Amino acid sequence: MSDSDPKQTQCQPMRNVGQHLYQYTTLIVLAVSIWSYLLYQLWLAAPIWTPRIIISMALLGILACIATRCWNNPQARLRTIVVTLPMATAFVTLPVQSLNYRKSLLSRLETAGIQDFTLEAKHGYSRFLRYVGGLAFGEASNEHFATQLTKVTLDLNRLHSDGLDRLPRNDLRMIYIQRIQTPSHNEISPSDPPWLSASLVNWINSCSSRPLVSIHVVAPQPLELQALSELQCETILKLENLSLNSPWDFYVPKAFDIKFVNCDLSSGNGPDSANLPYANRIELDHCKFDGDSSILHGQFGDTELAFNNCRLDVATANQLLAGNFRSLSLSNVHFDRQPTIDASTLAPLRSLVLWETNLEPTTILELVSKRNPRFVQLSENEIIGEQQFSELIAQDSLRILNLSAPWLTAQHLQQLKNRQTDLRLTLMESGLSISTLDSIQRQLPSGVVIRIMGNN
Repeated sequence: MSDSDPKQTQCQPMRNVGQHLYQYTTLIVLAVSIWSYLLYQLWLAAPIWTPRIIISMALLGILACIATRCWNNPQARLRTIVVTLPMATAFVTLPVQSLNYRKSLLSRLETAGIQDFTLEAKHGYSRFLRYVGGLAFGEASNEHFATQLTKVTLDLNRLHSDGLDRLPRNDLRMIYIQRIQTPSHNEISPSDPPWLSASLVNWINSCSSRPLVSIHVVAPQPLELQALSELQCETILKLENLSLNSPWDFYVPKAFDIKFVNCDLSSGNGPDSANLPYANRIELDHCKFDGDSSILHGQFGDTELAFNNCRLDVATANQLLAGNFRSLSLSNVHFDRQPTIDASTLAPLRSLVLWETNLEPTTILELVSKRNPRFVQLSENEIIGEQQFSELIAQDSLRILNLSAPWLTAQHLQQLKNRQTDLRLTLMESGLSISTLDSIQRQLPSGVVIRIMGNN
């Protein structure tokens, strides 16, 4: 028989007791800390005394029943302290906290004069509460647990800018800013004018989520244009009825879609310079401008330029058609005289859209040959003869041709047989039957395809 040390045999149980005591103490301290925090949050979540008392009494009753039932069992007692009490507290705290936060957020939105907004349940516990609430009380209760502000519309005529700082902004994905009607002088508050101010721009810039900003302002003021130069979020900008008699610079760092409606952009009233490094599309609708307008002299190498419902004199037309931009779209544009196109040294266009203009076929062919677009779209007003159509489709750069052409004949399409490279012709409207088009298609090279849309 082997002899064992009596002292070692006596120390072993004591060491085990010490380890268990340390583990139990750690668990209890952690559980009590979590429980205390949840109780504190519950206390803050119920600002009215009556709900506090009711919730506290109900919670104490539940805990008393659990503790009395499990007190005689040491393991159950530990489980009650470590697991049951915090879970029971959390079961009451989280829904109350979410409901109270939503109520407070709605009050802050109302104080700021915001009526159009979107709340979502983005965080994990919010989604869980929304799911459980939907199971227990139906889908109508889901909105009560949506507490993350993701979209907001700021109407400058109703906005109280002092209330913006109290709004959460870390979850914002979209901000709409609008002033569709210009208030009269009697309706303007000196303390809180309805302008797009620098403080509002700073508030947007402070959003960590970097939301997309959409702005529509009628009759913008010089201070508003200056504030836009500080906006650091991606921006969709629409300016309407802009007419300033003083010099100004147009700079919006991250505006990628810009539209001017009924604006005076001529050399006397328009901007002295146009610096739009992020611009992807610039559209001018019912606008006034001339050959010296800075909007025509900007370096918009990767920008689509669109002109709608306007009249162009000779100098303006020549400057426009020779401009440095990616794509050009002219819709309902009237030229005083046929322009002279001098653009052979510029980068090729990606697309050219001519819709209800008075350009002659020879001018269209000259424009296509000198700007070398890959995509061309023509309306029924741009009538092209058979010989001119043959010259058009002979352009090597042309890959896609869209036509709304009731004037198109089978003789036009016969010219496609001579096409040496791939071409996709889309007919949005034509006077030819489907059988005629199918017959012509069978005679064309494999890379030349006719697609049919609309009425035929």
